[in-house]
Amino acid sequence: MLKHYSQFSLTGMAFVLSVSRSGFHRWFKHRNKPDQRAESQAARDLLIWEAFHRTKGRSGARCIQKDLEENGFPCCLKTIQASMKRQELIPKAAGKFKVTTDSKH
Repeated sequence: MLKHYSQFSLTGMAFVLSVSRSGFHRWFKHRNKPDQRAESQAARDLLIWEAFHRTKGRSGARCIQKDLEENGFPCCLKTIQASMKRQELIPKAAGKFKVTTDSKH
């Protein structure tokens, strides 16, 4: 819509795209500003990323939730799960202990 702003009338474009003129003007005014929700989501994603990598990628959403609550950032479990999925953070299981020396010789 921004490409054709100088070629067509605003009323005609709004009619074709089924949007109001005031809605277009609001979008045009705020198109480069992140909203408050996106900023808080980015800050929360950073906290979750840091908590995940502090445990060498072994913590799941429940452990991260407990860690964030202890640090004063309470967060819903589903929110943490969605953030981990969005960031592609997949916890890895710790490997089992394997005996490498043979003492029966």
